[in-house]
Amino acid sequence: MVTALPQHHSDRAERELTAGDRRLLAERPVMPAEEASACYAQAVRTWGRAHISADVDVERFNQLAQRLIDSADADALPLFAGWRAQPCPGDDPAGAAMRRVHVLREHRGACHLAAVRLCGLSARAAMITNLGVSGQPSTAGRIRSPSTRLGSPAGNAPSGSPARCRCRSTPV
Repeated sequence: MVTALPQHHSDRAERELTAGDRRLLAERPVMPAEEASACYAQAVRTWGRAHISADVDVERFNQLAQRLIDSADADALPLFAGWRAQPCPGDDPAGAAMRRVHVLREHRGACHLAAVRLCGLSARAAMITNLGVSGQPSTAGRIRSPSTRLGSPAGNAPSGSPARCRCRSTPV
């Protein structure tokens, strides 16, 4: 079943919910995961048909995107693996193209999350680091500048300075 709060949530996450959050979550309808994913997939395909221009070579895109999807490693990427396993309609090229964009986006998002966690940041800390003080995206939120080389002293930031990641040489 699809619920607003996963069954494996932590006690800390449970404590951080306000009374209003609990009321909102209790009022949300629940549906089986298969139905929810089918509805979402249909919405993605519908959006693709409405927004992908007729002059785009969706057949070629679909071929190349599917090669990427098929060759990608899905270890530790459960949403990507799940969406990749779903059937892709063969009779709807624009819808299929958007579905493949969605699957590739899930791969990118999962890899980004894995990199953030590998650097020792929680999802919350990564979002706060990115926003800076004013609430606007700031350069202070960069994990590493493009010029920083792996293994250099700048890659091991002292406590109190912006978080740095030893696993990437580009901004996260």
